[in-house]
Amino acid sequence: MKSLPLVSVLVPVFNGDRYLDEALRCAQRQTYRNLEIIVRDDGSDDDSGLVAESFCSRDSRFTYIPGGTRRLGGTGNMVELLGLASGEFVKFLHQDDRLEPACVERLVRPLRFDDSLTMATSSRYRIDAAGNTTPTAPVAYQPLQAGNGKLAGADMVRRMVTTLTNQLGEPSVALFRNGVVAPEHAFVLDEITYSYLNDVALWTNLLLAGDLYWHALPLSSFRSHESQRSAQLSESVTLAAELAAYLRFGVTHHFIHTEAELQRGARQVTEFLHRIHPVVSSALPIEQAELSAGLALAIARVQALLASGDGSELLGGPGPSTSTAGASVDRSSECV
Repeated sequence: MKSLPLVSVLVPVFNGDRYLDEALRCAQRQTYRNLEIIVRDDGSDDDSGLVAESFCSRDSRFTYIPGGTRRLGGTGNMVELLGLASGEFVKFLHQDDRLEPACVERLVRPLRFDDSLTMATSSRYRIDAAGNTTPTAPVAYQPLQAGNGKLAGADMVRRMVTTLTNQLGEPSVALFRNGVVAPEHAFVLDEITYSYLNDVALWTNLLLAGDLYWHALPLSSFRSHESQRSAQLSESVTLAAELAAYLRFGVTHHFIHTEAELQRGARQVTEFLHRIHPVVSSALPIEQAELSAGLALAIARVQALLASGDGSELLGGPGPSTSTAGASVDRSSECV
């Protein structure tokens, strides 16, 4: 077993005891055995630590890292875990997701024999809180191609930028080569640290340095349930701002080639802003200021992108145009 390269399976945890045992069993049962499985708790107040420690007591491949007194957040926890990984390859596993038994074995194989590959991913299932397979979003879950094979990294970045869709998958889906990106830079693009779209930022950084191997067979399951981050309104606001930032990244780095592509992306972000604006406006006063500031940031980023053109057909109409919930927006604002 030790003749095979070590793979670091990194498990960021926060109040995850509901599904954590199942996730860690998926890691433990991998057919690829040369693993270090590092669980880092970010200050849970449930039984996540007890669950993780029970695996450590039975399997020497497991390490449990309790969180400090200050929470780092999801992305900060992932950065810390990357700094702890000693494997040649890295595989994230989030506390509520599942892996097929041969997931690591099949993802690591092409990277072992082709140094130009920086990551491998696959199609995936979408499951509900009970673990039942559910219908998938038509774009995000659309296969990258019909069969297994290598895909150019730059082409994959362009696909994400021009569609503003992550077809490569959530953090638990992919495996990548350790050391390609420093932990502190893994989720940063153009000096912006991505929180909601941290997987998109990481895939982008990896694919700027190499190519992708795609497995058509689903090798993992992404769980969607009511208590995860994506169900929170504040995360929708973060998503809007980061979509606008990623669109600008595409322009700055020449992945967006035409004005039509830019206008289409700006329209997507603006339509999303219009959908969430009424909900933000009705939020509790204690939440509204922070949510409004996030919306204003997203709007400013889109408007700055369109400053060279008219853009009125995108930014007019109902919802947030030049201001939102009391937060004024300057059309000439620089994207940040």
